[in-house]
Amino acid sequence: MMHWREASPEATRFVSFFAAVESDLGKATV
Repeated sequence: MMHWREASPEATRFVSFFAAVESDLGKATV
């Protein structure tokens, strides 16, 4: 996980979105 000096809402939302997509891709490949 990357550490941001400024935790902007956009960055947090992007990380959450990316994690969700990665999770969905993981389920799809299995």
